[in-house]
Amino acid sequence: MSSRATAAAAAAAAAKATCVRELFGGAMTCAVPERLEDISRFREVQDNQEVFCDASADESLIVELLALDEAVADADAARHYFDDIALCNDATHAESVANVRHRTAAEVAPKIDPKEVRYVGMLEGVQHVTKFKEHAANKVAVKVCVLRLPRVQTDLVVSLNTPLEIAAGSSSGSHGTRLTPPAEAAAVFDSLLASLNILDYSLFC
Repeated sequence: MSSRATAAAAAAAAAKATCVRELFGGAMTCAVPERLEDISRFREVQDNQEVFCDASADESLIVELLALDEAVADADAARHYFDDIALCNDATHAESVANVRHRTAAEVAPKIDPKEVRYVGMLEGVQHVTKFKEHAANKVAVKVCVLRLPRVQTDLVVSLNTPLEIAAGSSSGSHGTRLTPPAEAAAVFDSLLASLNILDYSLFC
């Protein structure tokens, strides 16, 4: 087996080591890697967010419900949220590494009723992010997917932040951060989206 095939097999196996998590009080569900912990167990999280983190890899996964802003065109939505994440991360530099991919709900999130989804956009990029106002900036891969749900006036935004390089002097290096291979991160993101389900639309009322 080639090294590329071996890496792909390892990534697929890692993505399968998941458990179904309830989101927003059970109104939604998705499969999240077992290694990612629910941050709400340790600190307060905004009501419109579900946040999971693997401290050993400095990796975070966020599912967020935001008001659908019609001033942002569908084709620009993924880039809009990528830039918003960069702002929230206090990123010193951010750039997309691939063009926005326009997808269908059936391709990306088949468990969600496609009649509810007007548009799906995906974007991958890299941000240089500091922790705790440090000077050393880590290189972080950011994956974003936005599903626009017009009937309930909501943008459902899923993002995955995975460090690619830990800068010298960053506190992330002090605990021997494990870098998640890109293939594994991609498999985790795709697996989560494929399992994402909305069980109770009264969540959006």
